[in-house]
Amino acid sequence: SRWYQRRVRARDRTLTEYRQLRDILQFEFIFMPGNTEPDFEHTIQQLQDLQLIAYSGDFFKFVDRETRGFLISLVDPFLVTYIDSWQFCISYMPRTTQHSQSIKSFCNRVQTYLSILYCEPYVCGESINKNVIENSILVLAKLGLVVIDKAKRTVYCSDPHAFSDAISQFAFTIYPLTAKL
Repeated sequence: SRWYQRRVRARDRTLTEYRQLRDILQFEFIFMPGNTEPDFEHTIQQLQDLQLIAYSGDFFKFVDRETRGFLISLVDPFLVTYIDSWQFCISYMPRTTQHSQSIKSFCNRVQTYLSILYCEPYVCGESINKNVIENSILVLAKLGLVVIDKAKRTVYCSDPHAFSDAISQFAFTIYPLTAKL
């Protein structure tokens, strides 16, 4: 039926968006490696059984604003940290192996920048957690946008233009997904 086809398209679109989010936040506790599709299906079913989401038009939508807000609050600090860290990286990450910097030192610089940006030195929880900052850099390495010398534990950006384009794409595709939940 037409209704069933629209529901399958909504499910497929939501799964694609979930995968994109998972690919970015793969090193964080909120996304465990493994059974992406079965985990997704199980979560969707549980949320429907609890009447927390409903199929509406071409999308699954949260029925309860408090639940929506809570679930977004679990993901949003990571996304904000990633975007802000990556913005810092565009301007300040070394561009050559000769100028590479230790990951620890670079993460300290990012953390200081974020604490000044948020006007709250080291009190924003995950927003300026060094592990989250380092994970954001590991994602950049996995995407091929920065190079990490594992022996020296140093990092540098190999292609600033590709890096900048990727950050823009992230900001325009991944981050707005949480607004649609």
